[in-house]
Amino acid sequence: MRMEKKRYDEDDRSALNEEKIKALEAIDFTWAKQKGEALWDAKFRDLLTYQAETGHCNVPTKYAQDTSLGRWVSTQRKQYKEMQEGKRSLMTEERARKLTEIGFKWNAMDRE
Repeated sequence: MRMEKKRYDEDDRSALNEEKIKALEAIDFTWAKQKGEALWDAKFRDLLTYQAETGHCNVPTKYAQDTSLGRWVSTQRKQYKEMQEGKRSLMTEERARKLTEIGFKWNAMDRE
């Protein structure tokens, strides 16, 4: 739908029309993907939900109920390691603090 909206906005051939756009917006469809801090915050909230349900933050990389959460957790560990090694990383001290405060294990082999 996002690609169709782009075509529609550019007056290109699109399956979308005003009626379809209004219907999607009526169900709070998000036209733009979340990026940056907003995306990180959303995934952090997903992790908090997972933790509340399971009692831990060890989301399997291939977590069937939410594969993107499993990949995100794995990425946080990788980014943290890169930050610790002084490499360029999207991990910040603030993000690391927030994850540590909820009992996040930086080594996937550690069990809670």
